[in-house]
Amino acid sequence: MAARLTEWTGQPWLVASEGGGGAETLLERQKRALAAAHAEALAEPFVQAVMKAFPGTEILEVRQMATPALAAADDDSGDED
Repeated sequence: MAARLTEWTGQPWLVASEGGGGAETLLERQKRALAAAHAEALAEPFVQAVMKAFPGTEILEVRQMATPALAAADDDSGDED
């Protein structure tokens, strides 16, 4: 690898590797997040009730809903000076 990098860049390279593997990849992180969202959805009592009412139901996708913005902090000013 160092030879190829030197060939491509014209600069000398020193490449060292660790045998323990690297950090979690982006794909692994995404899969872990999806699995956590799925487990969280399955833990919801409403979801459990729906799945019990409709045997064979499965969750195919979990999406985050956008949180509606509060209209001007509930417009509690009410003070007309």
